[in-house]
Amino acid sequence: MKDLIQYVDDLKKKYGSDNKAAKELNIERTTIANIRKRGQMGEETAVKIADALGIDQGEVLIAAAMARSEGAVKNAWENISKRAGLAASIATLAIAGMPFYELIQQPSMYIM
Repeated sequence: MKDLIQYVDDLKKKYGSDNKAAKELNIERTTIANIRKRGQMGEETAVKIADALGIDQGEVLIAAAMARSEGAVKNAWENISKRAGLAASIATLAIAGMPFYELIQQPSMYIM
């Protein structure tokens, strides 16, 4: 899982600068500067970043929660992140391993 700075770097790459990214997300430029400085962000910003990058909101929300946490709580978030990643990997492999014909004949059986 990426850290928050990496997500902000992805935004910068997509929009060309932190200023343009902030404008596109309708957030203050100082919000992005504070994320870079403190390595933390709120949930609303995490959702906006995920949407702008076209990725799962939960991924960025978990990264934001991990950045704010310490000790056992941080470990719990890390375990949740790993389980979520493992579940997604298993689902992808299961679907990729299915014969295409079977998948299109009974898609509801494989896609939840």
